[in-house]
Amino acid sequence: MFAYEDEFFTIRMHHGGKWFEDCYKDGYVALFDYVDKDALSLFEIDGMVETLGYDGCTLYYYKELDKDYFHGLQLLQTDEEVVQMGKYVLGTREIDMYLEHISPKDSAQKMKMLYRLY
Repeated sequence: MFAYEDEFFTIRMHHGGKWFEDCYKDGYVALFDYVDKDALSLFEIDGMVETLGYDGCTLYYYKELDKDYFHGLQLLQTDEEVVQMGKYVLGTREIDMYLEHISPKDSAQKMKMLYRLY
């Protein structure tokens, strides 16, 4: 394996499903291969999401590898958080992301709630 190949990984993007207490069900999974860890940004993720037919208010999450859904889901809101996500792909070369499509009204309420948690 060449050194430059260490920078690439696969995103398993779960979409179209619903959240339950301990899992994401009834959706689809799209694979995005050869994602460059060092070039990935929210802009790039937005492009992936648009290819799936989503626009507007969509929240992005990723799951830390060795944690359950309750403790391991992390919301992606900034490029710094995307860089942090990249640290979890080193051993496995893949990561699970989850989309939550919500209305503009629900988006504003959810963002207020999330900001209070930080």
